[in-house]
Amino acid sequence: MRIASFVLLVALMVTVSVAPAQIVNPANGHTYILVGNSTQNVLVAKFNANALGGYLVAINDPAEDAFIQANFPGSYWIGLSDSASEGTFVWDNGDPLTYTAWCPSEPSATAPNHDFVFMDSVCPGQWNDQSATPPWGGTGFLGPGLVEIPSATPHYQGNSAEASMDIDGAATDGFSPALVTKCTGFPSNVNFSGSLAGNPWDMGYYFSPLVAGVVGVGLVTAGGQVVNLDLGQPLNFLNGTTSPNLATSSFVAFTLVFAPPTALTASGQAIVVDPTHADNFIVTQGNQLDVVTGSATTQVLALGDDNSINVVTGPPLCGFGGISFYGTVYTDFHVCSNGYVSFTAGSTDFTATATEFTTLMPRVAGQWSDLSPNVGGTVQVVPNPNDITIQFIGVPEFGVAANVNSFDIIFDDAGGTSIANYSPAPMHLTASLTGITNGGNGTPGVPVSFSSVVGAGLQVSALTTDAVYEFNAGGPVPGGWSTVYFPQSDSSIYSVN
Repeated sequence: MRIASFVLLVALMVTVSVAPAQIVNPANGHTYILVGNSTQNVLVAKFNANALGGYLVAINDPAEDAFIQANFPGSYWIGLSDSASEGTFVWDNGDPLTYTAWCPSEPSATAPNHDFVFMDSVCPGQWNDQSATPPWGGTGFLGPGLVEIPSATPHYQGNSAEASMDIDGAATDGFSPALVTKCTGFPSNVNFSGSLAGNPWDMGYYFSPLVAGVVGVGLVTAGGQVVNLDLGQPLNFLNGTTSPNLATSSFVAFTLVFAPPTALTASGQAIVVDPTHADNFIVTQGNQLDVVTGSATTQVLALGDDNSINVVTGPPLCGFGGISFYGTVYTDFHVCSNGYVSFTAGSTDFTATATEFTTLMPRVAGQWSDLSPNVGGTVQVVPNPNDITIQFIGVPEFGVAANVNSFDIIFDDAGGTSIANYSPAPMHLTASLTGITNGGNGTPGVPVSFSSVVGAGLQVSALTTDAVYEFNAGGPVPGGWSTVYFPQSDSSIYSVN
């Protein structure tokens, strides 16, 4: 019978169903839904309310109370509690307590563990408080929860420990979809996990966006779960074809790799049989993948003095994917106004020192010095089919507008890193440093003179983790070279010209 219930749910997914009643209060535009069953304690009720993008109801005045009594008679959890401070009742959504309707002799001052409030049918239309034992146990009242959802607020189903599905780790916040945007040809990991290993399951999918679970759109189950697939469209199923396959499918933790060669939108949501749930099944979050062609549009960065901007290697930089640097692939980087690119974190540091360069976050310094792109010049990111180039063009030294500096930092799709078109100001008031390091590795290497090895072929460092850098304490800036190339994106091999 449990399997039959699950098959019925899937049938509902490919047709149309509405459950339970969703009623809008014309006075505030909020939607009210009674969710759950007679075995549900308050913590489950709160979880279901959050999954719907709302909260257990806050009753703020006699008019709202009258609306609720007219449409939702009976007993159910509401969103009032004094669990944070005994005797101080507050609403879950943060509204001030401006109205109460307690049953006689309530709240229970002599029962300090009675922290959560429910509508009590024993004294119709009035409130009682009861206790609950975290995380899932409970005593006293058990029942559904009355969920209040703010006007026009979309809500999206979340994942749970029992059943989870995500794309590249993206998660919904309950108000917006779990959405990932990728460029054509770049892989995405579709991950499945949970504690229901071995239970029958399947995933429905189609090639259109998810839909929010607002009134009249999407399926809200009696157990308070939301199906964020558009029920008006035909569904495909991962384990079956146009209908689910439960006979041979067993839910396990695994990952699918999906790398579409053309632009598309794909959405999917999984369901796993769970006889312990009020619905007899668990619904994962809905997941949407937008695959785009993108464009190779240059991005001019509005860098201030001593700050940094985070740049993601994905769209619209669709000519290039992640950056391989010292054996780690990064999908974002930080362009710092003082002449360097760093990974894992940005930086405001304007004083170049060898110690900081070789021990802090991984970075490439085109010319780390006290620069002022807010005063002049241009800093831009140029995506190309085979590389990403960060260009500093005519950027002055701080306090000396005539001391302009230009250079490129290039990451290519073969894993190489270059400092190119190196053209520093002849003189610098402050220290400057140019080079490459993975940072914090304990092998700082030694400073070099790039101009001394121009045209000398491959230069081999002692260790692959060594830093290679040229440091200048101030005054005349070393020159005589244009490009240093690290073909394996570490410092073990490099060439200069």
